Amino acid sequence: MEELIGIIGAGRLGASLARALSEAGCTVPAVCDRDVRKAEQTASSCGDVTIACAIDSLPQHLTLVILAVPDDDIVKVGIQLAQHLTPDEDRIVAHTSGVLNADVLSAVLPHHKLVASMHPVQTLSGSEKDWKRLFNITYGIQGPPDAVHRLKNIVHKLDGKIVLVQPAGKALYHLACVIAANFTVGLQHAAVRMLNAIGIEERDALTMLAPLVRATLENILEQGPASALTGPVSRGDIGTVKKHYDHLEKKLPELLTLYSALSKYLVSIAVQQGKADEKALEEIVAFLNAKGEHFT
Repeated sequence: MEELIGIIGAGRLGASLARALSEAGCTVPAVCDRDVRKAEQTASSCGDVTIACAIDSLPQHLTLVILAVPDDDIVKVGIQLAQHLTPDEDRIVAHTSGVLNADVLSAVLPHHKLVASMHPVQTLSGSEKDWKRLFNITYGIQGPPDAVHRLKNIVHKLDGKIVLVQPAGKALYHLACVIAANFTVGLQHAAVRMLNAIGIEERDALTMLAPLVRATLENILEQGPASALTGPVSRGDIGTVKKHYDHLEKKLPELLTLYSALSKYLVSIAVQQGKADEKALEEIVAFLNAKGEHFT
């Protein structure tokens, strides 16, 4: 069965997904967005078979409608769909939220049995090449078996894999993605700020840190997070931790909470590694706890 796919939302994800699906050989007859210009630009990138239209003009023969809209808009868009789409028990209506369950659409689309969610585990920054990043990745899928089977076929066309996310686990699934992606940005931002504080400009700081970050990620992927841990905490080096804390307190005290929380978490990983002296690790935690009480 060839899916006829409509994309609602022509932002970073919607535009990229429409282009990626078209490039993968899928048929995308329609793209909608309240910003007509965005919808037209996205439709143009997909080829001659795709039109830009309003929700009330969506083709009725669509077999899959994907809502690539902000989480707060999913229910509102679902209500609009219910008003304009003829009920079809074989049509899938899926949203792309990482944190909301598929069934948020059930109440507003009672005549559509195949409601689902399809979340790409990827970060999109607004680059013209973002659509290429939707190939060879994992998609978190929820929905009834028929919908999951058909969405799996779509993901396979993108050379991707799926992971089935249970409703009770959706929030932690999304949080894991946030920590892996967004928190990484926060940590690199903090590292660059520290280098700025000693006179190293951002461009030079990023050039300096890039090989370190890449090697760390490679080690994590090859060995697993626990085995990849190196540095003063992994060695139980209380002296270095104290020096770090003291200099941070003088230069960038607003980063002390971040440093303490992460260092204490790293202690738990170092315990798992079993290489550092446990007493030294306990001293690190005790020092950071004492400093934290004083700082607060």
